[in-house]
Formats: sequence, structure tokens, C-alpha cells
Amino acid sequence: MDFFARIRAKVLESGERPREVLAATDLAEAERQLGFRLPAELAALYTTVADGAFGPGYGLLPMLDVKATAAGGAPSPHNSPLVRDYLERTSYDGWGWPWPKQVVAFCFFGCTTYACIDCRDPQGPIYSFDGGSDTLDASFAKTHSSLRGWLSEWLAGADMGALMWEPAPDRDRTGIDPFTKQRMVFPGRRLRDIDEPS
Repeated sequence: MDFFARIRAKVLESGERPREVLAATDLAEAERQLGFRLPAELAALYTTVADGAFGPGYGLLPMLDVKATAAGGAPSPHNSPLVRDYLERTSYDGWGWPWPKQVVAFCFFGCTTYACIDCRDPQGPIYSFDGGSDTLDASFAKTHSSLRGWLSEWLAGADMGALMWEPAPDRDRTGIDPFTKQRMVFPGRRLRDIDEPS
């Protein structure tokens, strides 16, 4: 079974309800709007497996629109179109730094955390993004050299969301447990660089 057929089988076995595959004409329109080509394996993922609504975390973002999402419901971060999300990120100046060109958020993990792909490299290196960080360097961490490596870990059963983080005791916070009224420590964390060997 080829790589993308294995992904499709995992998605269907898991009970996820992905969208239909992305048509080649829609992929071409997405790349036209973005102004650059997507890495071949990301394009193949959307055109042979599904147009979002599957995968790690809350799933891959749909490419162009939110109509007919298998998950249904109103638009939200995990079904916001990838193209619109990228265009908004690159035009927004509230980060305090410019969003990196051709780095596309494609998979939503909750709050402000995404997996992003660097489309400047044909291998499609994957970066974790934490929108709650103050600087560009603290907001991104390279986790995999390629989309295939990232997807392979997910196929093998890895918790991709958990792999994004590492303990950061210097960021621990103290508070009060609302149930016991006892003092407690909220463990700090930071994005983890987990790049596998090339």
C-alpha cells in the first residue's frame, strides 16, 4: 500500500469524517492565490486523501473554503481555510514581527498552536507555531525535516500535539487549585525542536 493510501486507511479506520479530496483545479486556484506552489507531498495529501478535516490535533485545515465540511458546524480555527489563514497572517502586523513568507499553518492543535509547513523547501519542513509567544524565535520550532517524516510519526501512533512541547521549569507559575483551594504549580512549557536525523 502506498504512503497516501496508508494515511487514507488510517483516517477511515479512525472514524474521522474527512472532506472530499481537493480537485486539481482547486489546488491550482489555491496556489494562484497564495502566489507560490505547495510542496508536492502536501498537494498530494489534499488531492489524494482529503481536503482537510482529518489528521493530528483538530485536523488539517481545508484548502479554500469551509462549505461542506464533514465535521459540520460554523467556521472555527480548525476549519478556517488554509489560503485565507495564510493571507491574513501575512497581512497582519499585530505579531510584532512579520509572518514568515511561504510558511503556511496547515494543522490546528487548539488555542493558538498550529503545525506549519515551509513551502520554500520541496521537502516541506514542519514547524510548530505557538501564537502565545512574544518573539518570532520563541513562536516557531522546527520539528521535522519533511512532511513525510511528520506524517510517518502520526501514522505510527505518535501524539503529535504532545511532541510539540517540552518542560520549561523557568516558566512555571504558582496558583490556587480552584477545587482544593491549595497552592499548586502550573508547569511551564516551551516548543520543542524534535527534528529527526536527515
